[in-house]
Amino acid sequence: MATNFFLPALAVDTNLKIEDDIFDYSISSYLKTIKVQKSKLEDLFKVPKFKLEANYSESVTVSFEDILAKAIENNLNLNIAKQNSKIAKWNYYSKFGDALPDIILSANYQKREGTFYLNSNFANTIDEGVASAGFRVNYRLFNGGTTLFLLLAEKYYRRATEAQEKASYNLVLLEGSELFFDLIREKMALATKLKILEQAKANHALALKFVNAGTGTKYDLLQTEARLARVEQDLINEQANLRLSQIALASHLNMPLYTPIDLAEELVPQLKIVDESLEINEFIKTAFEQNPNILAAIEARKAAYKEAYSTVGDFLPKVDIFYDVTGGGEDFGNLNKINTIGFASQYNIGDGLGLNAASHYKESRNKAQRAQLLYEQEMQSIEKGLRISFINYQKSKSLLEASFKELNAAQEALRLARLRYENGVEILTNLVSREKELSEAEFNLIDSTISYNTAQLRLLYNMGSLSVEKLLAGRING
Repeated sequence: MATNFFLPALAVDTNLKIEDDIFDYSISSYLKTIKVQKSKLEDLFKVPKFKLEANYSESVTVSFEDILAKAIENNLNLNIAKQNSKIAKWNYYSKFGDALPDIILSANYQKREGTFYLNSNFANTIDEGVASAGFRVNYRLFNGGTTLFLLLAEKYYRRATEAQEKASYNLVLLEGSELFFDLIREKMALATKLKILEQAKANHALALKFVNAGTGTKYDLLQTEARLARVEQDLINEQANLRLSQIALASHLNMPLYTPIDLAEELVPQLKIVDESLEINEFIKTAFEQNPNILAAIEARKAAYKEAYSTVGDFLPKVDIFYDVTGGGEDFGNLNKINTIGFASQYNIGDGLGLNAASHYKESRNKAQRAQLLYEQEMQSIEKGLRISFINYQKSKSLLEASFKELNAAQEALRLARLRYENGVEILTNLVSREKELSEAEFNLIDSTISYNTAQLRLLYNMGSLSVEKLLAGRING
């Protein structure tokens, strides 16, 4: 059975005022007036009729905590990153195994029957068994450091992959939070459009009443009809946008895409997760120390240089030491034992006339230089993202204050316009304009709050400081 879909009703407290010294409290107090009314999911798409591909019978309601938990558990990109870390671990163990001795066991048995010819004048019948067994320990004593440097390179690649997993974790938290706020925004937008629709219907009914009473004009009535048609068009767009937000969130959570997702929150959450006392240089310093993308680039750079050092071994001789225990005889129960200890050296100076080794060496050097450039690129990208996030954070905070003041003014303007219109001293066009301004002011405040939240999320993401604990503890309401 489908769960209820919450439709927020933008209730407005016209007595609520804002003071500069209690800005955060006032915004939070207003947001607490944005409550929800429960209605069935299908009811959202009845005015006007709108056909969806969603499966209403399998709708689910999730909270902000649920989104973070489900994303960490189910997100495909994060699970792929986890598998990459496991692969890197086993690659490291494989390279570590190359630095250990090789142990070889062998056994062989042959049964010979027939006639043995020494020459055309001598022949003899053969009927015998030949058995052999051996145990060999082989260790590459010297190969120019190739094994050691490849082992170190794989260790750094493993660390880089683990840092990339952490980066994927931070990205999943960021995207999950942003998709949560996107869905809230679309729900609020739809609620605003539904409210405007009711206002448009009321204005149409009032204009019709005035026309029937002989005090209104046909022009005013046509205006209300056109306004009603435009509102219905806007409502269709918002219904589609809401569904698209649900699909995006379902994809992020690796849920069936046909599932309509609702949010359990009855309030618009406001986040407070950034330390406002910090300057931009302190944010950058923290990012350079903690951002997992930078840490991954550092480890990848180390790995590339170690891998380049390993190619020197292509120009040097190889030396192996070994110990053999072998035996031979007619059967395995009667073997003659032979112990052998020795060394073997090989110096390959002509593999592809040396072109293969030289090309491998130059390729590894270019890879190391590329790793250095990628590191510098990542540093620049993170600093750029931080500075943009910092500017957006400061901007969104100022816009949030302005949006609150705009809302108070729009509330009072609409109250006066409706009073004047009902008393016949205001034209309908002005009343409709005031209603539009109030609806826009209400949504602007919600949009500014969400932009303020998103700017903080981006700032912490670029710092590499996002965590579930910070996100849940940083909510002022909701």
